[in-house]
Amino acid sequence: MPKDEDENDSVMSDVGASDLEQDDHDISGFDDDVEMEESNEEIIEDLEDNPTENVQAPSKMKGKKDSRNYSKNPWESFEVFDHKEAKMPSKIDFDHAGVGRASVKSFKEMQPEEILDHYWEPCMKYIIAMYNRANPTLKELTMGKLKAYYGITMFTYEWRHSDIRAYWGGGTYAGMPKPDFSKIMSYRDYMEIKRNYRFEDYTNPNSIPETDKMWKMRTLFEIFKKTLMESLPAPMQHISVDEAMIKYTGYRCPIVRAMPNKPIPRGIKLYVAVDNETGIPVNVNVCDDQFDKTNCDNIEGGQPGKQVTRLLEHLPGQGYIVYTDNWYTSIGLARVLKRMDQKISLIGTVRKERISDAIEYVALGARNKKSGKLARSKKPTKDTPKGTLKSACTSDGEIHVSGIMDTAAVYMVDSHYGSGNLVEITRKQKGQALPVQLLLPRSFQGYNEHMGGVDNNDQLRLGDHGTEGRGRAMKWTTRLHDGLHNMGRVAAYQAYRYCRKKKWGNMPSLSHAQFNERIISKYLYNNEWAAEKEVLNSGRRISLRVRKSAMKKLYPQDNLVEYHDLVEETEVDSGGRKKRKYCVACPVPESTVRDYSRRTSYYCKQCSEFAPKKVHLCPTCFGAYHNKKNQERGLSVGAIARKLDFN
Repeated sequence: MPKDEDENDSVMSDVGASDLEQDDHDISGFDDDVEMEESNEEIIEDLEDNPTENVQAPSKMKGKKDSRNYSKNPWESFEVFDHKEAKMPSKIDFDHAGVGRASVKSFKEMQPEEILDHYWEPCMKYIIAMYNRANPTLKELTMGKLKAYYGITMFTYEWRHSDIRAYWGGGTYAGMPKPDFSKIMSYRDYMEIKRNYRFEDYTNPNSIPETDKMWKMRTLFEIFKKTLMESLPAPMQHISVDEAMIKYTGYRCPIVRAMPNKPIPRGIKLYVAVDNETGIPVNVNVCDDQFDKTNCDNIEGGQPGKQVTRLLEHLPGQGYIVYTDNWYTSIGLARVLKRMDQKISLIGTVRKERISDAIEYVALGARNKKSGKLARSKKPTKDTPKGTLKSACTSDGEIHVSGIMDTAAVYMVDSHYGSGNLVEITRKQKGQALPVQLLLPRSFQGYNEHMGGVDNNDQLRLGDHGTEGRGRAMKWTTRLHDGLHNMGRVAAYQAYRYCRKKKWGNMPSLSHAQFNERIISKYLYNNEWAAEKEVLNSGRRISLRVRKSAMKKLYPQDNLVEYHDLVEETEVDSGGRKKRKYCVACPVPESTVRDYSRRTSYYCKQCSEFAPKKVHLCPTCFGAYHNKKNQERGLSVGAIARKLDFN
């Protein structure tokens, strides 16, 4: 790692957790100059038209590279921040243009597999169409069959064996019974799907440009991206932007990236924007060499800035705050985001070579007595002890730059709170029991609280319950498909968990493992695939469409307690009140006592389909009723979901 790029990697609490990886990007380096979107071209006109910015001649810095083109965009005019005559950024009220949070609240009564279908079903329809078109001589792929395939694949990641063939045939492994997937799908059919995935029709003329290195996956990726943006059209105010990696160790991928010091050192690189409150991805782009120095040579913000604006340009309303690490942050990007239609503020750690016009005021070091040069300390010294703070701002007060000495020097750009908004931050000291209180700008606290959105998603995506990246893969298209499916499932879990956090709906709280188990169980025993197998066994043509309600009668064992819905009555009585009936599970009092507290307006939707009349249940008895019902049937609650008993 180059020494001159490690000076600002110290952190305040979590500051710099992703910044310590500043040199872990493309091994071929990065390009700081990048083009902005056409819809916002008017905001990046020559800065000469802005009277608040004074042109200054840039000083010569050997070996340094700033993120602006000085011939078009001169340096900002900075000055030391004065607390007495504080120049603060203009305050912009957050407005999501009336879209609100209805998109997330719509998931409140949905089961885990239903939320996943919302995110991934558009992609599944496209995959089925491409598979059947590219493989006319193979067995037809249907929605039910593809879900069963996904169920088996997810199961192999949750309960791992050294050989995938061990999942077929039953028996025991390490003294524990193994599942027999031959009752779901034969090994030959499973491998046939796995080996013959196609995501574009190679025979037809392609509308995608030949120069697009990702043309084999472009359509599927755009479908998934569109679904993400439509599922959460208006995130909350705080958004974090960072990169994510999908592991690929082969040499056939034209967009593979090497990032040696990352947890995934080689793979396909994604740029992701995440809503900090919900944890749901807002937008995603792939690093596919569409934007480089050749076509982005004269634009502020550089290539990192380009990726940030591409992720955020679709947002409605205005007043968002975006948090970035020091690979993205620059003064030019802060100015560009402020001038966008959305009036976005930027908070992020920054490399010192990108604040050359402000470094004179915020550099953490003392002047040499003989030469008069400013020493820039990397570590705390006698002249710059821990807690030293220096701040500067532009002449119009819109952009602030701060330098703070922690365990090492940290520099931060802030276009929202300003240097005059100070808060106390508690810091632990190495080798000492008592913490120290530091008075720092509010931007440091905000960065600690809101920067980790992408990293939290990566922990779920690549943790023990993720379904990508293990082992080697020759086809990069299949590996990218697995990564996108895993990302969609994590987004579904984040939406489910956020609804439980807000106490929306009546669904139970689930861990990540339990959430996956429910999806696996429902996908393995999905009604569409069961109907197709029934048709195959009877000798008729496959792909016969059977109504879901009919399949519930054919396969009542699929009607598990986990998938029962508690629904509120919609019918009203003569007085305009919702009808209330006695709960079938509440203890019955003596015949001489009338207990109206047993009456409820809720009923079980699935149980009522098989009963002569609606099965009314109060919310407190809902789980106990189905638990008792399954025990009478000889099944433990969640037997298939958690133990996956295939017998």
